[in-house]
Amino acid sequence: MKFADLVNKIVVDKDGKQIGKIVRVDVHSSMDKEEAVILAIIQIHHFFRRDHFFPMPVNAPTLTRVQENIIRLEITKKEFTKRVKLYDTDRKLKAKTADLAKPSDQDKALAISAWARW
Repeated sequence: MKFADLVNKIVVDKDGKQIGKIVRVDVHSSMDKEEAVILAIIQIHHFFRRDHFFPMPVNAPTLTRVQENIIRLEITKKEFTKRVKLYDTDRKLKAKTADLAKPSDQDKALAISAWARW
């Protein structure tokens, strides 16, 4: 199966409820790992809110069947929603810790004055 064939397919849980749609497939390779990580980016549509984009590994054990236009997962929609919320909170926490690591304006001014030529 080509991973590019997964694009524009509808993702459904094991009960048949629609979860979202696969927008694209990304391949992340690094020098540390031997295998590349293949992620399917799932667009989750919400009413009255922005859509979520959730990366899910393609070779995950939860992905069971690929039919004509449907990809069936082995988890329920409630479990999938928990995974999405956990991913979002983890991502927000990483962004918050990165903001805390930024230098303050006073430190920037001190650094500029120290490196300035007279």
